[in-house]
Amino acid sequence: MGMRAEFDDHGGHLEGAQAMRLKRKEETSFVQPVLACEAPLHAVDDWSWWWSWLVWYDVEPTPVPKALPAPIRQWWSPVDLSDPAIAGDFGSTPPCLTTVAGGLIVDHDPEVKDAFTWFQRAGWNLTAGVGYVVLDLKAGEHRILSMNEIPAGQDEPVRAALGPEATTERLKFTVTPVLGRLPVSLAGPATSSCIGQYYGENNCAVTSKSAPCGGLRAVVTIDVYSSWVIRTVLPMVAFVEGRALEMCLTDWPQRSLLCNMRFTTTKEVLKAVGRA
Repeated sequence: MGMRAEFDDHGGHLEGAQAMRLKRKEETSFVQPVLACEAPLHAVDDWSWWWSWLVWYDVEPTPVPKALPAPIRQWWSPVDLSDPAIAGDFGSTPPCLTTVAGGLIVDHDPEVKDAFTWFQRAGWNLTAGVGYVVLDLKAGEHRILSMNEIPAGQDEPVRAALGPEATTERLKFTVTPVLGRLPVSLAGPATSSCIGQYYGENNCAVTSKSAPCGGLRAVVTIDVYSSWVIRTVLPMVAFVEGRALEMCLTDWPQRSLLCNMRFTTTKEVLKAVGRA
């Protein structure tokens, strides 16, 4: 998984870092570097060097859009599959096994064992005979949920993606910045690790069953905050109004996207995570 050290200055903590950087710049002819780490992030034990690079990195702030660009008018939407950052590892526009149908941001409740429960509480009515996959991203006290509908004819490929070795040999979760920048650019699916390898098998789960009314009901759960990098960086730089991230869950053996969602930080999102 590759990494580049770049971030924006938002919040008191980074203001201090920016002050240190400016002082350093006055003392030396400091050239803005790019830090590249070829080793997988989860294989690195000592991150003190990484944080020091964030502190000393020469940064040009990225402007935050005043309004969301059309056609984004809600915090969830399909990804732009024509984006080279998405299609690059596939060689062309990747096929999608599901279609994003909606999203929820909820407070974590250990009593809720099935992610579909959240959508039922929100008044969702699932179509009988149609299959669905929920991508459940646990982020500390909150959960980011996307509901993905399985189109006709895609049931068999989806079941293959959710097989017994899904977390260790098939599914890869990648994040691509769209609006704004992140200090960590996650690698594409070709070089990134499977979710069970990167986040740990105890922090990922895949469940699936057939509903009584027909149709598959599957949930892919990832505790993204089990990654120190994401837990540290995401709250600082992602929860700013106008930022957008392309989130893709790829079944790499089939070279297909199992789930995809553009996550745009709106006022609704900031309110849901307590940052309004």
